[in-house]
Amino acid sequence: MKKNALYSIIVAIIINVISSVIYALIEKINFIEAFLQIWEYLFELIANILNFEIKIWQLIVPIILLCVTLYIIALKSSKSNTKISKEYMEYISGKYKDIHYKWTLDSYNNVVSINRFNFRPVCGCGGELTFKRQFGNMHFSSDKLFCVNCEKLIDGDYNHEIHNDALLFFSNNLGKKIEKHNRTILDES
Repeated sequence: MKKNALYSIIVAIIINVISSVIYALIEKINFIEAFLQIWEYLFELIANILNFEIKIWQLIVPIILLCVTLYIIALKSSKSNTKISKEYMEYISGKYKDIHYKWTLDSYNNVVSINRFNFRPVCGCGGELTFKRQFGNMHFSSDKLFCVNCEKLIDGDYNHEIHNDALLFFSNNLGKKIEKHNRTILDES
């Protein structure tokens, strides 16, 4: 496809050059003299552009205005990002079905979301949890959450379905907080 387009352009240019030569021969125009005159006009145009006189203040003023404008835009965007990050940095833990969770928040392209890889269950003491199939003399048919810090077994079943439900629950809460924050920003302005 690209080759066909390239060939079409080349053929159009060649036909244009050939027709110009034929027209010059029919009208008895000195082709070399016309060609040299065209080049002379081009060189004059280039020389006029390069010799254009401009005062230094005419360059400095637009550059300063551009810098000030960009600085103001940068300040406004950094202030809005700071508000979002400060408000949502506090929402990094919660409780769902008697299981405590912790996570980190990601912000990309002004979209705040819970990092799925750092979303994890934790003990009430803040310690990380591990899975156990047995604890002391007790054996379980499914994995139970166990805190190694306080050696406490978390009551209740825990599986990937509960984990995904908890992630969805906290993501929905985060979305509600973002909507509430956006409404307050709109009300202020």
